[in-house]
Order: sequence, then C-alpha cells, then structure tokens
Amino acid sequence: MRFSYFSVRSISGLAVVASLTVTAGCWESRAEPAGPSSSESACTIPFPAEVPVPDGLKIESCTPSEKITGFHGKAPLPKDLDQSFGALKASYTAAGFTLYDNSSGKIRSVIFGGKDHRKGETQLNPKEGYLSVSINLYPADMEE
Repeated sequence: MRFSYFSVRSISGLAVVASLTVTAGCWESRAEPAGPSSSESACTIPFPAEVPVPDGLKIESCTPSEKITGFHGKAPLPKDLDQSFGALKASYTAAGFTLYDNSSGKIRSVIFGGKDHRKGETQLNPKEGYLSVSINLYPADMEE
C-alpha cells in the first residue's frame, strides 16, 4: 500500500488536532471544581432563623436525614477566632439557648438547646483564608 506525501501529512494533521482536542478537554475538566457550583448545591431546606450563625456565613450545602440535618458553609475568617466565638455564644445565650462548649484544639464548637429551642451543634474550623462552618440540627420536635 502506498501513501502519498499529502495523505500522510493530512493524517498527521488530524492526529495533532485530535490530540489537542483531547488535551484541552482534560485541561478543562481539571480546571472545573469537583461537584456542583455553590449556586447549584445550595441547600433547599430552610435554615431556622432563630439559630444564631457567624457573621457573613454562606450556606453552601446541607445533608438532611431523619435524625439530624447538617448545614455546611463558609464565613470570612475573623482576626480573632476566640473573640468571634465568644460573640456567637453570647448570641445563643441572649436568645435563651442553653450551651455546652465542646471546643477541641483549633475547632470551636458549641452544643445548644434548651426548653422550646432547637437543639444542635455549631462548629467553626479555621482554614486558610476562610472559616469552615458546620451546623448540625436535630429535628424540631426532639425532646430534651
């Protein structure tokens, strides 16, 4: 079988184009964030307004179940985490919640509840440039 210079050159050109297309496709898939964007993954379950949250919290996702619903998001990293955590606990206390400080290491955590109040836990985990926030809520009808 004989190939002319032009047919070999055309096949080579197609191979280069196909290679670039595949490479570009791989590059794009790496550049995109894993999972859906925050607007697509935002929680559709309403967050209870009576539960205090850190300033600037943006809830990005939630995981509902029968026993607990977890809300997860980010807030701006405060200059002084302990001062911000103290202010958050003061907000819970002012709203009538009973608190138990469950902090450990760099993670600040407060378990909250009380008569006629939603029960749950808020965790603040400082990361590079932001504050990771997880709020786990028990069902509203849960007994003390």
